[in-house]
Amino acid sequence: MSLTPTDVQRKGFYYDNAKRYFFGPRKVKPLDPKWNMMSYRNKSPVWLFPRNTLELSEEVHRTLLLNYLSRGGEKKMSYRDFIAGLLIDAARRLEG
Repeated sequence: MSLTPTDVQRKGFYYDNAKRYFFGPRKVKPLDPKWNMMSYRNKSPVWLFPRNTLELSEEVHRTLLLNYLSRGGEKKMSYRDFIAGLLIDAARRLEG
């Protein structure tokens, strides 16, 4: 075996293998119930951007913050819950 593959061998290694593994048919079956971990689930926040911040312009943030404050601010709900509610409402509108 040579360490200098032919073009056909190189195509087979890089392209055909990837095509088969990523896009080929797969045998799938439901996960065995013993692996269902939903009973161990905890309600906790999910970090959408764990390593980076969400970059918002000052104008966008001001619009969100003023809207939050006009709806009662911290007395009514946390800022996190307010933003989450906006995202949920937007996602639902996208669903149709």
